[in-house]
Amino acid sequence: MVPATRHDYNVLHRLAQFYQYDFTDFLPGDLNEQGEYPYVDIRRYLNQKAHHAYLARVSGKLGGFALIKERPEQRDRPGCYLAEFFVMRPYRRQGVGRTAAFQTFDTHRGYWELAVVGPNTPALAFWRRVVDEYSKGRHEEFTTYDHEEGVTVIWQAFDSSEW
Repeated sequence: MVPATRHDYNVLHRLAQFYQYDFTDFLPGDLNEQGEYPYVDIRRYLNQKAHHAYLARVSGKLGGFALIKERPEQRDRPGCYLAEFFVMRPYRRQGVGRTAAFQTFDTHRGYWELAVVGPNTPALAFWRRVVDEYSKGRHEEFTTYDHEEGVTVIWQAFDSSEW
């Protein structure tokens, strides 16, 4: 995982299009009139304080990204929220996602939250396994309901500052 800069905007934007396209397997997603998915605001992660973007590289090639907010979504406490995480299909099930997640968590030690929409069962299985391994079982799982999307959201939370 390498920090992204403003110069990486176009790369991140294109990768986010693949991410959002993959996500349509679990939630509806409509293209705008320019033929793009408008959901992820990449600029926020490159330009605003307390937001971070990282590019995953696999043998020097682009392999995905992570977008982080320095503010948990569910708990009022210092920490980070893993807002978006994506691994390109050719690199899945090879340990790339696990490695990228561990590196991301190590970069920002402390309290973490991440969320998975209920229909995304592959991501849920991945995050349950990765968070359990990373935290050595010292994590919490809880569920909320997103009324706007009409789906259950499964959260993982842990505090790496405790070890």
